[in-house]
Formats: sequence, C-alpha cells, structure tokens
Amino acid sequence: MKKLFHLLMTIFIISLLLSFSVEGPIFLKVNLHEGATYKFTTTIDLTTTTSSPRDSYQRNSKIATTLEMKVSQKYRQDSMVLVTRYTRMAVRTSALGQTTSFDSNDKNSQAGNEFRKIFHTIKDHPVTLKTNASGRIIEIIGISQLRKALFGAIKQNDTMITKVLENLLNEQAYERAYNNLLNLYPQKSLQTGDHWDQNMVIRSIIPLDLNQIYTVKEIKHGSVILNLSGNLIGTKDSAYFNGTSVPVHISGTQFGQYTIDRSTGLISNGTLDEDLHTKINMSGKEMDIENQEKTHIMETTKL
Repeated sequence: MKKLFHLLMTIFIISLLLSFSVEGPIFLKVNLHEGATYKFTTTIDLTTTTSSPRDSYQRNSKIATTLEMKVSQKYRQDSMVLVTRYTRMAVRTSALGQTTSFDSNDKNSQAGNEFRKIFHTIKDHPVTLKTNASGRIIEIIGISQLRKALFGAIKQNDTMITKVLENLLNEQAYERAYNNLLNLYPQKSLQTGDHWDQNMVIRSIIPLDLNQIYTVKEIKHGSVILNLSGNLIGTKDSAYFNGTSVPVHISGTQFGQYTIDRSTGLISNGTLDEDLHTKINMSGKEMDIENQEKTHIMETTKL
C-alpha cells in the first residue's frame, strides 16, 4: 500500500512540475475554428488629473465592452473572414461631484437615449475583416457604413465627439487594433527570454508613435506568458481643438502582461497599465493632464 501511495504521489508531483515547466522553442500563431465565436470582455479604469496654476481636478471613469468575433469562413493556409460586433457597452464617469453612467444591459441607465442610440448604431453595424494566413488584416468591410450611421446618430454640434469618431472609426485604426490581436507574433520560433518589437502610428487628435516590446516570460503546455513594455510620444507639437491650433506635448509609458492560449493564439487574460502625460497651452493657460489607465481583457470561446 505504501509503495502504491508513493508511486501515486510521485506521478502527481511530476505532473504538477510538468504543468509549470518551461518548454521551447515554440511557434505562436492565431489558430481559430470556422464557425466559432470568440468573445472579448474588456474593462478600463481611467483616472484623469487636470492641473493648472490656479486649480486641479480629477475625473474617474470606468468603461466596459464586450466584443464578439465570429469566424465566418476559413480558407486554405488559414486565411479567414471574421465578423465583429459589439454586444455590450458600459460607461461610468464622475468628476466635480457629478456622475454619469450608462450600461446597454440596463434599460434604466441614467444617461438616457443619446448613449443608447450610439450603442445600438454600433451594435447594428458589424464590421467584417479579411485576414491572410499570418492573421494580418488585408480588407475591412462595413466601416464606412458604421461611420455614416454614427454621424447621423450623434448631435451634429458635438464637434469633439465627431473628431474622436473620425479617428477611431477608420480602416487604419481597425487594422492597427486587430493586427495587434491577430498578428502579434514574429514569424519565427520563440523560447523563454526572446523578445520582439511592435511599432505603430496612432492617428488621433494628437498623433502618436507607439513602440512596444514583447518578451516571453514563461512557456507552459497550454499557455505562454508575455511581458509588455512600451513608449508613446506625440509626433506633432500642436493640435486642433474646435478649429484652433494649440501647442501640445504628449508622452507616456505602458507595462503589461498577457496570457496567450497556445491552442488559439489569442490573449485569454491580460492587463495593461498606461501612464500618459499631456502638456497643453489653451488661450495662454498652461495645463498638465495626467491619464492613468488600467485595462483588463478576457477571452472566452463559443464553439
């Protein structure tokens, strides 16, 4: 009996050690199933501190979204057609003693019809992506229809929201976002300690250059742990706000960790901390804006 017990304990310990053991080299790539839907739940906690010589105030925001990505078709050599659709959006923001909140799952959200109109417009206009064998986006269908519908849904005099949407809802922005999800890995074998760069240009009201470094921290049988560090810097020393050019300087850092599901190549769990500092001069008034953002993403699969 003792020998059997010792044998079972030995097998258990070996299995436990193997589950944490480092393997390598491995080759990471996205491997999705035709007909499957992959659901990404993202939460963002954002603290914005605005300071000037006279005063300072803080805004706290929490944003939650659910994005579903269905593999409509899969061809030889793993090229795919993906249909993406947001199924939930929630926003809660508080500043100067006032709170505004909206949750698309709650019909009684205080923000009312304006937010709901925007959400349903986004939900009713899925965007289709076509990828090549490595997961890189090669075609985007439906983005212009979504932009047109959204601009019709928002208040026409809200130029700031319009400008933000123009920079977010375009092919370059979608291509950047989904390439960072589907085409994240280098085309080579990886082992613990290996690292690679990802560089991109973020087109927004204030254009940014983003350089990210991914490092393989740990390789397990079912997952890979990646560490992430990044730097952001504004590429222009001025920006237009409501038709007026103002001096601006922006820089920031990123740190995070992603758990990659080796069977799909997708981020199954991840966190990203971003610190963004903006110095701006509006009408002769200098302001410092500090954004501290913590993002958490989880993926679940519906076959």
